[in-house]
Amino acid sequence: MSNEQLKEAVKCLDAVLGIATVCMFKDMDDPRRRMLYGKAGEYRLPPHGLEYRVLSNAWLCHPLITNLVLDLARNCVVASVTGVFKYWKHNEEETIRIINECDYKAAKKLLTVNKELFCKMLATVDKEELSIKVRYNMFHKGATNYIKDITDFNSNWNITTEWKGCCGSVNKKWRNANRSFIDYEKGEIIKNAKVA
Repeated sequence: MSNEQLKEAVKCLDAVLGIATVCMFKDMDDPRRRMLYGKAGEYRLPPHGLEYRVLSNAWLCHPLITNLVLDLARNCVVASVTGVFKYWKHNEEETIRIINECDYKAAKKLLTVNKELFCKMLATVDKEELSIKVRYNMFHKGATNYIKDITDFNSNWNITTEWKGCCGSVNKKWRNANRSFIDYEKGEIIKNAKVA
Protein backbone atom coordinates (compact mmCIF):
# COMPACT_ATOMS: atom_id res chain seq x y z
CA MET A 1 0.00 0.00 0.00
CA SER A 2 1.14 3.54 -0.70
CA ASN A 3 1.41 6.14 2.06
CA GLU A 4 -1.81 7.75 0.80
CA GLN A 5 -3.64 4.40 0.95
CA LEU A 6 -2.35 3.84 4.48
CA LYS A 7 -3.57 7.27 5.58
CA GLU A 8 -6.99 6.53 4.06
CA ALA A 9 -7.05 3.15 5.83
CA VAL A 10 -6.35 4.87 9.17
CA LYS A 11 -9.17 7.36 8.54
CA CYS A 12 -11.51 4.44 7.83
CA LEU A 13 -10.29 2.60 10.92
CA ASP A 14 -11.06 5.69 13.00
CA ALA A 15 -14.47 6.34 11.43
CA VAL A 16 -15.68 2.75 11.64
CA LEU A 17 -13.62 0.70 14.11
CA GLY A 18 -12.71 3.59 16.39
CA ILE A 19 -16.34 4.70 16.69
CA ALA A 20 -17.64 1.12 17.03
CA THR A 21 -15.19 0.33 19.83
CA VAL A 22 -16.07 3.53 21.71
CA CYS A 23 -19.55 1.95 21.87
CA MET A 24 -18.36 -1.59 22.53
CA PHE A 25 -16.01 -0.61 25.36
CA LYS A 26 -18.15 2.11 26.95
CA ASP A 27 -17.89 0.39 30.35
CA MET A 28 -14.22 -0.46 29.95
CA ASP A 29 -12.31 2.44 28.41
CA ASP A 30 -11.30 5.53 30.33
CA PRO A 31 -11.04 8.78 28.33
CA ARG A 32 -8.10 9.87 30.51
CA ARG A 33 -5.95 7.29 28.66
CA ARG A 34 -6.37 9.28 25.46
CA MET A 35 -4.82 12.38 27.01
CA LEU A 36 -1.45 10.69 26.58
CA TYR A 37 -1.91 7.81 24.17
CA GLY A 38 -4.37 6.32 21.70
CA LYS A 39 -5.80 9.48 20.17
CA ALA A 40 -7.72 9.25 16.91
CA GLY A 41 -5.48 8.88 13.89
CA GLU A 42 -2.44 7.55 15.76
CA TYR A 43 -0.51 4.89 13.88
CA ARG A 44 3.03 3.75 13.16
CA LEU A 45 4.60 1.99 10.20
CA PRO A 46 7.06 -0.53 11.68
CA PRO A 47 8.72 -3.04 9.31
CA HIS A 48 5.96 -5.61 9.95
CA GLY A 49 3.17 -3.30 8.71
CA LEU A 50 0.54 -0.86 9.93
CA GLU A 51 0.21 -0.44 13.69
CA TYR A 52 -3.12 1.20 14.53
CA ARG A 53 -2.63 2.68 18.00
CA VAL A 54 -6.07 4.05 18.84
CA LEU A 55 -7.62 1.06 20.60
CA SER A 56 -6.99 0.21 24.23
CA ASN A 57 -6.35 -3.40 25.18
CA ALA A 58 -10.07 -3.90 25.94
CA TRP A 59 -10.46 -5.83 22.66
CA LEU A 60 -8.41 -8.63 24.26
CA CYS A 61 -10.95 -9.25 27.06
CA HIS A 62 -12.43 -12.33 25.36
CA PRO A 63 -11.67 -14.36 22.19
CA LEU A 64 -15.05 -13.50 20.67
CA ILE A 65 -14.46 -9.79 21.08
CA THR A 66 -10.93 -10.12 19.71
CA ASN A 67 -12.22 -11.90 16.62
CA LEU A 68 -14.97 -9.32 16.06
CA VAL A 69 -12.51 -6.44 16.31
CA LEU A 70 -9.98 -8.10 13.99
CA ASP A 71 -12.67 -8.92 11.42
CA LEU A 72 -13.91 -5.33 11.47
CA ALA A 73 -10.36 -3.97 11.19
CA ARG A 74 -9.78 -6.10 8.09
CA ASN A 75 -13.07 -4.88 6.63
CA CYS A 76 -12.05 -1.27 7.26
CA VAL A 77 -8.83 -1.70 5.30
CA VAL A 78 -10.73 -3.38 2.46
CA ALA A 79 -13.37 -0.61 2.51
CA SER A 80 -10.68 2.05 2.26
CA VAL A 81 -8.89 0.34 -0.65
CA THR A 82 -12.06 -0.50 -2.61
CA GLY A 83 -13.72 2.91 -2.19
CA VAL A 84 -16.59 1.66 -0.02
CA PHE A 85 -15.48 4.01 2.76
CA LYS A 86 -16.80 7.01 0.82
CA TYR A 87 -20.33 5.82 1.68
CA TRP A 88 -19.70 6.00 5.44
CA LYS A 89 -21.58 9.05 6.77
CA HIS A 90 -19.40 11.01 9.15
CA ASN A 91 -17.54 14.22 9.78
CA GLU A 92 -13.81 13.67 10.30
CA GLU A 93 -13.43 16.35 13.00
CA GLU A 94 -16.44 14.99 14.90
CA THR A 95 -15.08 11.43 14.59
CA ILE A 96 -11.79 12.56 16.12
CA ARG A 97 -13.61 14.32 18.96
CA ILE A 98 -15.83 11.31 19.70
CA ILE A 99 -12.86 8.95 19.88
CA ASN A 100 -10.64 11.28 21.92
CA GLU A 101 -13.40 12.00 24.44
CA CYS A 102 -14.82 8.45 24.45
CA ASP A 103 -18.21 10.04 23.77
CA TYR A 104 -20.34 6.91 23.87
CA LYS A 105 -23.65 8.65 23.11
CA ALA A 106 -22.32 10.38 19.99
CA ALA A 107 -20.57 7.18 18.86
CA LYS A 108 -23.81 5.25 19.25
CA LYS A 109 -25.68 7.82 17.13
CA LEU A 110 -23.03 7.65 14.41
CA LEU A 111 -23.12 3.86 14.39
CA THR A 112 -26.93 4.01 14.10
CA VAL A 113 -26.73 6.42 11.14
CA ASN A 114 -24.37 3.97 9.39
CA LYS A 115 -26.14 0.79 10.50
CA GLU A 116 -26.89 -0.49 7.00
CA LEU A 117 -23.30 -0.21 5.75
CA PHE A 118 -21.91 -1.42 9.09
CA CYS A 119 -24.10 -4.54 8.92
CA LYS A 120 -22.94 -5.17 5.34
CA MET A 121 -19.37 -5.07 6.63
CA LEU A 122 -20.30 -7.52 9.40
CA ALA A 123 -22.00 -9.79 6.85
CA THR A 124 -18.66 -10.62 5.24
CA VAL A 125 -18.05 -13.03 8.15
CA ASP A 126 -21.53 -14.58 8.46
CA LYS A 127 -24.56 -13.61 6.38
CA GLU A 128 -27.25 -15.00 8.72
CA GLU A 129 -29.55 -12.09 9.57
CA LEU A 130 -29.77 -12.79 13.30
CA SER A 131 -26.03 -13.32 13.50
CA ILE A 132 -25.46 -9.89 11.95
CA LYS A 133 -27.94 -8.39 14.43
CA VAL A 134 -26.09 -9.98 17.34
CA ARG A 135 -22.71 -8.67 16.19
CA TYR A 136 -24.14 -5.22 15.53
CA ASN A 137 -25.65 -5.18 19.02
CA MET A 138 -22.37 -6.32 20.59
CA PHE A 139 -20.75 -3.18 19.19
CA HIS A 140 -23.78 -0.93 19.70
CA LYS A 141 -24.79 -2.01 23.21
CA GLY A 142 -21.34 -2.88 24.56
CA ALA A 143 -19.33 -5.99 25.32
CA THR A 144 -20.42 -6.13 28.95
CA ASN A 145 -23.96 -6.96 27.80
CA TYR A 146 -22.70 -10.18 26.21
CA ILE A 147 -19.61 -11.33 28.10
CA LYS A 148 -20.22 -12.69 31.59
CA ASP A 149 -17.10 -11.21 33.20
CA ILE A 150 -14.86 -9.05 31.04
CA THR A 151 -12.28 -8.90 33.84
CA ASP A 152 -11.82 -12.69 34.11
CA PHE A 153 -9.04 -12.89 31.53
CA ASN A 154 -7.89 -16.35 32.69
CA SER A 155 -11.28 -18.01 32.23
CA ASN A 156 -12.12 -16.08 29.09
CA TRP A 157 -8.90 -17.21 27.41
CA ASN A 158 -8.60 -20.66 29.09
CA ILE A 159 -5.33 -19.76 30.77
CA THR A 160 -4.25 -22.47 33.19
CA THR A 161 -0.95 -23.89 34.37
CA GLU A 162 -0.85 -26.25 31.40
CA TRP A 163 -1.28 -25.22 27.78
CA LYS A 164 -4.76 -25.57 26.33
CA GLY A 165 -6.05 -24.12 23.10
CA CYS A 166 -7.80 -20.89 24.07
CA CYS A 167 -10.40 -20.92 21.35
CA GLY A 168 -11.54 -24.54 21.30
CA SER A 169 -13.90 -24.31 24.27
CA VAL A 170 -17.62 -23.68 24.08
CA ASN A 171 -18.47 -20.08 23.20
CA LYS A 172 -14.88 -19.08 22.47
CA LYS A 173 -15.27 -19.16 18.68
CA TRP A 174 -17.93 -17.23 16.84
CA ARG A 175 -19.32 -20.34 15.18
CA ASN A 176 -20.16 -22.16 18.42
CA ALA A 177 -21.18 -19.05 20.40
CA ASN A 178 -23.40 -17.72 17.64
CA ARG A 179 -26.41 -19.87 18.55
CA SER A 180 -26.27 -18.78 22.23
CA PHE A 181 -26.34 -15.15 21.24
CA ILE A 182 -29.06 -15.63 18.63
CA ASP A 183 -31.23 -17.37 21.22
CA TYR A 184 -30.52 -14.49 23.60
CA GLU A 185 -31.58 -11.95 20.96
CA LYS A 186 -34.79 -13.89 20.33
CA GLY A 187 -35.49 -13.74 24.06
CA GLU A 188 -35.37 -17.53 24.40
CA ILE A 189 -32.51 -17.49 26.89
CA ILE A 190 -32.71 -14.79 29.51
CA LYS A 191 -30.77 -16.30 32.39
CA ASN A 192 -27.06 -16.84 31.84
CA ALA A 193 -27.24 -15.40 28.33
CA LYS A 194 -23.76 -13.99 28.69
CA VAL A 195 -20.91 -16.30 27.80
CA ALA A 196 -17.84 -17.06 29.87
